[in-house]
Amino acid sequence: MEEREKAIDVLLWTGADPHQPVPILRWSSETDETDSESHYSAVQTAVHFGKGSVLPLLKPDPKRDNFSDLWAYVGDAESVDHLAAASPPEDWSPAILHCIREKAFDFAGRLGQRDWRARHCLERIGKPHGGMLTSIAPDEIRYLRGSILKMRDSYDFTWLIEWLGNPRHCSRPIYTEIMRTPAMQARITSLGIREKRCRPPSRESQTMSRAPALPASGLTSSSR
Repeated sequence: MEEREKAIDVLLWTGADPHQPVPILRWSSETDETDSESHYSAVQTAVHFGKGSVLPLLKPDPKRDNFSDLWAYVGDAESVDHLAAASPPEDWSPAILHCIREKAFDFAGRLGQRDWRARHCLERIGKPHGGMLTSIAPDEIRYLRGSILKMRDSYDFTWLIEWLGNPRHCSRPIYTEIMRTPAMQARITSLGIREKRCRPPSRESQTMSRAPALPASGLTSSSR
């Protein structure tokens, strides 16, 4: 057991509550002590910082933890597995969008190091969990497209476009809207990317995992 896990084990043994939001000591000030928005539980902190390896100790609980928040900030494959075992989301879109933003920004890559967590997280959401991007706010499409276009690493860009191009991962209206601009088409062409031809998901799997998606017309008209 790693030292961090040993410390968590000791804290839990002494009665610490991993579900109770508390001020983050590293960033907190005296005024933060009464500000509930700056309080985070141990479960939240582990998920937000991609430390899914400690979740078996912390035991996320749908009755005590805000799973909507956890899914909106999930960023590593181990967290995906543990949260899905406790309470899979009705809509995987927030989790997928967060991972795409993390992958597109790739702070570690900008420092000369590669951080694979966002990619591994997307891979795990897609398989075995069958998560699919089915909904996004119309005003967020342009921001998401711009973030993807700003990706400096051509390998990462190609991988993400191909992942989204799989109809099991992203609904066709959303994918079409992300890809439609001349700038996106130009970069795709320059890299020689071809859309994957994958068998669409069955009606049964779509019914089980799909949240109401924005219609293609709504996406296109609002983002032109």
